Amino acid sequence: MKFLLIIFLLFLFLIFIFGFSVLKLLLGGLFFPKSKKSSPENRSDSKKTASAAATKKIIQPDEGEYVDYEEIKD
Repeated sequence: MKFLLIIFLLFLFLIFIFGFSVLKLLLGGLFFPKSKKSSPENRSDSKKTASAAATKKIIQPDEGEYVDYEEIKD
């Protein structure tokens, strides 16, 4: 019997959390509209500059040069 009570309370808790998140989403959109600073255009521009800086490679002057080596066989 305790097992069913625990499952029931867990179910009620999950319903409460889900309902609260839906209310927060709905009321947050009504009372706190998104500002113009976070528009998709501004975010995409900042992503482009960040990705361009992240993909720029710094290559050392000696990188990619061939080095003479001698293979030693036993």
